[in-house]
Amino acid sequence: MIKLATYNLWNHPAGLPHRQVQITDTLSALGADILCLQEDFLGESLLPQLTSCMYHAHHAEMDLSVLSRYPITEHHSLPYALAVQIVCDSHSLSLFNVHLPWDSAGKREQAIIDITGAAGTIDADYTLIAGDFNCSDNSAVQRFLCGEQSLHGRDAYYFDLAEAYAEQSGIPAPPTLDFRRNPRWGIAEPPNTLEKNQRFDRILLANPYPKPAPMLTEAGIFGMEISKISHLAPSDHWGVYACLSF
Repeated sequence: MIKLATYNLWNHPAGLPHRQVQITDTLSALGADILCLQEDFLGESLLPQLTSCMYHAHHAEMDLSVLSRYPITEHHSLPYALAVQIVCDSHSLSLFNVHLPWDSAGKREQAIIDITGAAGTIDADYTLIAGDFNCSDNSAVQRFLCGEQSLHGRDAYYFDLAEAYAEQSGIPAPPTLDFRRNPRWGIAEPPNTLEKNQRFDRILLANPYPKPAPMLTEAGIFGMEISKISHLAPSDHWGVYACLSF
């Protein structure tokens, strides 16, 4: 079984330096085998503290990192994404850690076209896209990834692991940008009473056919603990994890 996770660390001075301790404690307790980080202001300093991860790749311009228990054999940077190839036991994984632009739907759509196009050129047993997509479940980006619409004349076919597990469990996939429960709004910034809670952070698996599909055994969110010292959560996003058995 492989435990994958994605987490936007919120590169902001609020709550520091204690919030750095919160982040480290949260990720240590999570014990992910492969970890995608956005707004990563901690970099390789996390590695000695996360015993589950030995390998590290970083996209300096975008502050994207991938930490892995398994060897990272290649990595390269794209606009809005860090692409890595990982050897996991007898399987090869192609993983894209993304942080799509928040300020333009058009930029997000072009970025995901470029990312999925790059993913299609890599020979791997399994392809995943994970990260902060900065768009809702109703967005063109999400509908495109899940095969519900074309985009710029292109098609894609990915499985959203949180949605898949929600169907198994009967519990809806929770929001990851939570304006009501996350104390960023109310402590570091004024309360946000206008924006809807959204599920911006996701892990998606490309349909591997004709290879056998892995078994999804668990999925959820993490990082909701509020510190009595900083009065903040570790980040302004909840993290997302999923467990796959190949």
